[in-house]
Amino acid sequence: MILNDQVAEGDKVASFWTGRGTHAGPLNLAAGVLEPTGNPISFGEMRIDRHAGGRIVEAWFLPDRFTLWAQLGLLGG
Repeated sequence: MILNDQVAEGDKVASFWTGRGTHAGPLNLAAGVLEPTGNPISFGEMRIDRHAGGRIVEAWFLPDRFTLWAQLGLLGG
């Protein structure tokens, strides 16, 4: 994982990161399980965490699933 950017204000921290790897295990999707493809993958995620008492107590995140699904061959074209 690469942390691309991070900003904090008050009790919230906003982060943008990129994850990279290889699809080497089953992926559980709403339509069923996608068995490992061996494909290299890279996708970003924007995330906001709210902290209290030194812990994350709430989290909101938006992963770039479109890019991930395209790399796994799930989108027709």
